[in-house]
Amino acid sequence: MQFAVGANLRCYLTESFSLFGGARIGFAYESVDMEFSGYDSVGSYSGSADDSDVGFLYGVGVGGQIDFSDSAALVFGIDYVGMTAEPEVGGIKTEEQAYMMFSIGYKHKF
Repeated sequence: MQFAVGANLRCYLTESFSLFGGARIGFAYESVDMEFSGYDSVGSYSGSADDSDVGFLYGVGVGGQIDFSDSAALVFGIDYVGMTAEPEVGGIKTEEQAYMMFSIGYKHKF
């Protein structure tokens, strides 16, 4: 789960094409559940463990918009988001998580 605030700056290169970029900051909640089973010299075993952590969230993104009319546009972008939450399960601490998101969409203004 994530909660973030941010802002974008937009630059119009032509009447129908613009580029934008921005940043975000916030908090991230990460939960990890683990189930395990196996066999050893004594017999079979199984169990489960879970943990959660709250950390700092940060991100940046860039993109563009192609306007087809006053009400329709194609929007595309790439975002990088990272978080510092590190839950520990069964003595194993997870690493800080980060991901990249590529997006493309249609924007319609009413």
